[in-house]
Amino acid sequence: MRALIPFLFSGAVFSFSGSLFGSICLAEENGLPFESDLIPVKLPPVGIGHHLDLIFTLTIPETQKLNHGAPSNVTIFEKAKTEKVWTATKVINLNEKLLLENKMSFQEGIELNSDDSEIVVHATAYHCGRKDSKVPCFIQGFQGFIKRNKKSNSHSVVFKAAGTVY
Repeated sequence: MRALIPFLFSGAVFSFSGSLFGSICLAEENGLPFESDLIPVKLPPVGIGHHLDLIFTLTIPETQKLNHGAPSNVTIFEKAKTEKVWTATKVINLNEKLLLENKMSFQEGIELNSDDSEIVVHATAYHCGRKDSKVPCFIQGFQGFIKRNKKSNSHSVVFKAAGTVY
């Protein structure tokens, strides 16, 4: 179990584990957001091509709601084989997506910059306790790496993230 430390962000109390800057995505490592407590998401390889279909699902605990005052998002990063730094290809604002009960699901087509680049899907969710809850707010990061496979005909990836309150 991770130790949680509350802190203030836009008037709300949040909890995080790890360093303050890493947990709120202010630090970068080779162009990727660096968070010490990222939750890894295993993703399958996709074929060669300039298009990726992302099927994204976020589930948060029933006692929580998405904090629309914070920058919850999904970012697609790419790194060409000749590059050393990851670059953001697309940012999807989760606050613009519909959260039903405690689950959000959507499909998004992504136009990639290179047909054979490595791909990273990084999601950050800011969620807080509902009015009747004594549970504080949380910032949680999820990240999955996608390799390219010349033999694969698939260009779709299912990314499932599940927020927690501990």
